[in-house]
Formats: sequence, C-alpha cells, structure tokens
Amino acid sequence: MFFFSSYHYFHLLLKTFLAPTNSFKQDILQCHDVPVLMAILLIFLAFGSIFAGYLAKVPINHSCDKEVVNPLTQKNKNNK
Repeated sequence: MFFFSSYHYFHLLLKTFLAPTNSFKQDILQCHDVPVLMAILLIFLAFGSIFAGYLAKVPINHSCDKEVVNPLTQKNKNNK
C-alpha cells in the first residue's frame, strides 16, 4: 500500500515541477508579480495564521499527574 502512495506522490512532483509547461509562450511572457499592497496583506495574513496556530496548539504532556490546558478555552482536557 505504501508503494502506491509514494508512486503517486512522485508522479505528482514530476508532473508539477519537472515536466514542460502546457501554456502558450505569450501567456508566460505576460506573467508578473503581485502588487505591493497585495503582498503586504498576504504577509500580514501569514503572520496571523502563524500566531493563531501557536495559540491553538495544545502542549504535549506525557505525564498523567499534570493537567493539559487549552490556551484558547482555558479548560482542562478532563473537564470537557
């Protein structure tokens, strides 16, 4: 089963990055970067998602005598 997953993943990478493009040359020449305002907003959203992921992360606790607290709800894992 692992072979089929790795085969399809390799095929996806091969077709995406190493295969020749399927576009017309005039379309490739018209490509451009995003405007500065949109790039700033995308960077702002990226930092927001990083901080939201950090806040939602539940610490891994391997000991049974300590309580695991979710930082968003401030509730214990045992007190659902």
